[in-house]
Amino acid sequence: MVLCRRILRLLAGLLLGLGAGVALRPAASAGAAPPPLVRLIAASATDPAIDDVNGVHHVAIGAAGSRRGRLLVFLPGTTASAQMYSFLIERAATLGYHAIGLAYVNDVAVNVLCAGMGASGCHEAVRREVLLGTDESELVQVDADNGVFHRLERLLDHLAAIAPQEGWASYRDGQGAVRWHRVVVSGHSQGAGHAAFLGRLQRVARAVLFSGTEPAPWTQAADFATPALDFYGFAHRLEPIYDPIQRSWDNIGIPGAPISVDAALPPFGGSQQLHTSSEDCTGDPQSNGFYHNCHCADDWMPFLPDGTPAFQVVWDHLFDVPGVPALPAASPAPRAIGLGLIAAAGLWLGRGRPRRRPGPGGSPGQADGHARDQTSARP
Repeated sequence: MVLCRRILRLLAGLLLGLGAGVALRPAASAGAAPPPLVRLIAASATDPAIDDVNGVHHVAIGAAGSRRGRLLVFLPGTTASAQMYSFLIERAATLGYHAIGLAYVNDVAVNVLCAGMGASGCHEAVRREVLLGTDESELVQVDADNGVFHRLERLLDHLAAIAPQEGWASYRDGQGAVRWHRVVVSGHSQGAGHAAFLGRLQRVARAVLFSGTEPAPWTQAADFATPALDFYGFAHRLEPIYDPIQRSWDNIGIPGAPISVDAALPPFGGSQQLHTSSEDCTGDPQSNGFYHNCHCADDWMPFLPDGTPAFQVVWDHLFDVPGVPALPAASPAPRAIGLGLIAAAGLWLGRGRPRRRPGPGGSPGQADGHARDQTSARP
């Protein structure tokens, strides 16, 4: 199944220049919940003024009866494409989300651009420009057409036009603004920092941070639109930047003491600061991304014996946001892992997992170990 999906996506990528994007629907296994519909859409297909950078938008939606009236917006790490996180994004769709992995300007790590300038406001200025497309920093060049907000707005318009029956238009109000209170924003590494900063700018339903952000002054600001109660973090305890990530969570005020998810079940003691110490990640153990990417990126994650991503039970917990009754069909689809199996085995991170091609051996990013796009290298 994984091999088939990878080949389909590589072929789809060759066709994206034709315009509207390519829809993929993998065949369902016998007795399994129907897989989500997946579309790969070039950013320029939504607006010719938008540049195509680091892959394409990865859009997934589950069956009509499973939808909960929530939009997931996931922002990849430095140089990564959204396709690197296909298991995570598509799992959210199975849980009832309208799910988007957004292609955006992420070619250089914020912590590389702002190295040695921790107290200067550099991190905040760069993040504002990447999100809003306003001229905030000399270190990046992101115009109004290429900011995250504009990219998302144009993608929602595009999806509403090509699939009006799917409900994408419900995430824009009568004036065309995004209904952020219906959005769960998430991201990995640099993308997690952008998600956290977006939660400062807008009141979102939840912010889910995978291995981010940095403990810069902006994380201690008093003007967060989203309360700390609606922030969640998940990182790897052995990644080199775990300690500064955890300090940023404390700065934001994410509830709870750090707690391990290993051999544990939700709600993980009620803490919203989660970590794993699994050493069963795939890829080169010497690469910067070995631990940093393990809990969310396709080519680094471990699997349960039945082929399920080992951290899926954690993802389900992080994305467990109540549906919006005003929108149709708010019940999430059944989870793929029975709680009885998980309770018996804990988070079994290894033996018997499917044999997969290891992740790339090179360094997957700069400074903060961000995942690098390896779509074209996959089997």
